[in-house]
Amino acid sequence: MASTLAVVAVTAINLAVSATARYFPYQDTTNHLARYLLIDRYMSGVAPSWVHVRALPTAYVAVDALGAALMHVTSPRATEGLLAGLTLLALPFGLYALLTAVAPAQRGWAVIGALLSLNWFFLVGFLNYCLGLGLALMWLALWWPRRATRAWSTRIALAAAAGALLFVHMTTAALLVVVAVECALAIVDARTQRGDNESTLRAAFRDARVPTAMVILLGVAVAWALTRLGPHTSGGAAPVTEFRTIPNKIKELAAPFYAFSATQMGVLLGGYLASVAVFLGLVRPDVRRNVWLLSSAALLLLYLVSPYAAIGVADVDVRWLLFACLLPFCATGSRGPVAPKWWLVVPVIAGVANAALVASTAHAIDHDLREFRDALTSLPPGLRILPIVSDSDRYGRVTPYRHFALWYVIDGSGRDGELFAGSRLNDQFRHFQVDDRPYSAGTHWGTRDFAPLDWARIRNGIDIVIQAGSNARVRDILLAHVHERARFGEITLYDVPPTRAASALTLPSAHPALR
Repeated sequence: MASTLAVVAVTAINLAVSATARYFPYQDTTNHLARYLLIDRYMSGVAPSWVHVRALPTAYVAVDALGAALMHVTSPRATEGLLAGLTLLALPFGLYALLTAVAPAQRGWAVIGALLSLNWFFLVGFLNYCLGLGLALMWLALWWPRRATRAWSTRIALAAAAGALLFVHMTTAALLVVVAVECALAIVDARTQRGDNESTLRAAFRDARVPTAMVILLGVAVAWALTRLGPHTSGGAAPVTEFRTIPNKIKELAAPFYAFSATQMGVLLGGYLASVAVFLGLVRPDVRRNVWLLSSAALLLLYLVSPYAAIGVADVDVRWLLFACLLPFCATGSRGPVAPKWWLVVPVIAGVANAALVASTAHAIDHDLREFRDALTSLPPGLRILPIVSDSDRYGRVTPYRHFALWYVIDGSGRDGELFAGSRLNDQFRHFQVDDRPYSAGTHWGTRDFAPLDWARIRNGIDIVIQAGSNARVRDILLAHVHERARFGEITLYDVPPTRAASALTLPSAHPALR
């Protein structure tokens, strides 16, 4: 009971941090909200003419449908808070369910899921990814006691559920790593138990774990094929496959832990490593035969060999790491499950300290985003905007300004090229068709990228440029082409050019229902 309370306590603190921050989490979250609103408006018949929604089974469609349903019955801010809360529940609840299935005496270690919930992926708005990993843990909790089932109905149900998770996020395929490792261990066992005239393969299929794993693999393959159906996105540069340097690979091992600052990373990573040391010291598992430790090692290997960017998606490799961090706590030793008792104080203290640091930073970010929201509110509806972030990475690896201008799409029925930004093969958005996408400067222009902007396209397709941050170099580049309109703290609005912007102010909004 005390161990369960530890899980609940740290999770409740995380939820309190989310509930008390005004805009939380950051970056991609606003992009999600804009998509949800457009889906809801399209289904209601009041969407702007430039967007169309298609019934395609993409890797984002499940959460997009949920978000649109929430948007229909509540407000954008409420939808943001509800999805943030649901995401913060996913890892601790998923790990708790898995530990209950694997080693009930150790389920207090699900507090690690709560400790790692306020991770970098969550804070930059990778909501589909975090929800998907939580659901993958819950799926493993269903599969583990049924992994040797001989009932075809159960095998098909498990395969269908595993495949369905791909419509939340493709990274949920990480569960196949655990299934594959368990299948490999079954084949190793069969090799030692086979009869004199029996092949290893035939002996392996006598073990129900192998055919069950094959059916699950087939189910996921079918679901993956479904995500490839229908037309692909078009426009933009062709995607490239890009690999990290070896020093960068080593550095990015800390990706799940490092969000705002080195101090925050030290607390989260230090608490995690101390918890791992305590856990392994108590349990003393057999590394060579433990499916959870071997699966974690396999996920780390996948990180090492995976590219940084592929099929139009960045940070592909680091997405294996969070799952790898959670699975070791499912290991048991030769003595069986070991109750954690008072040792849980280690991850609990780390979880509380990390939540306090995140809450403090979120309070500072609230001030910045309030100014940004005031600037957006000052604009009339129906304009085409070009946001440029130039805040010099003041909040570590989290950039709260990024995509925040999409609140203008949500509130002001305007247009922003950052919505659906990405290459022509970024297929998680294939259930959308967007006409005449406005110009976008690119994710890093104004911080690490200062390549010449296409001012011809800007003059022909943009009404307002928004500079978020006070970088003097960016301001000088902009003022050579545009004129300052207004300033709200570190947010500056520019007309493009004055004559065009003046005429744009008379344009009607895309649709009255979006005002």
